[in-house]
Amino acid sequence: MSIILQSTVGGFSAQFMRKLPLVEQAMRDHGLDPAEFVISKDYAHRDDPDHGPVLL
Repeated sequence: MSIILQSTVGGFSAQFMRKLPLVEQAMRDHGLDPAEFVISKDYAHRDDPDHGPVLL
């Protein structure tokens, strides 16, 4: 199975999606199950009013 992807700010880039299978294979090579991991894309909020939202 694949890494679980979730986002509240839109989809993941095509470049990211192309590289994801390489990450998953490297995880398997090191004995990790990609299905046990979640990559989450969301805006982070700061208490600093001089900066807007940060995309992580």
